[in-house]
Amino acid sequence: GYVLLTGGHESGVVVVNRWYGRQDGRQDSEQSGRCLRTFEWPRLPHAFHGSGCTLAAATAGLLARGFEPLAAAAEAQQYTWDALKHAYATGRGQLLPGRLHRACLAPPAGRERPGA
Repeated sequence: GYVLLTGGHESGVVVVNRWYGRQDGRQDSEQSGRCLRTFEWPRLPHAFHGSGCTLAAATAGLLARGFEPLAAAAEAQQYTWDALKHAYATGRGQLLPGRLHRACLAPPAGRERPGA
């Protein structure tokens, strides 16, 4: 199996996510648990609610469509980052990911994006 550890709660201008697993695919490998790949994303300036759920759901959907695990993780991270970039406010709390950003050009009526 594989694990994607996200670094969204760490400090810094870059978010670093790490992909761990078996390099050779064997169950008994001593290579288990090694960091096989890192992903770096520019940190966005706001606080968000639902980023982990968005990433998990996107990854699961891509795996269900037949993507290889690493490809699913990479594409899901891009989708999630884009959704956060298009996040919107529903009140004074954390922003919600704009999960329909690929389907529409504007946020729902009355839900303006910060800085837009």
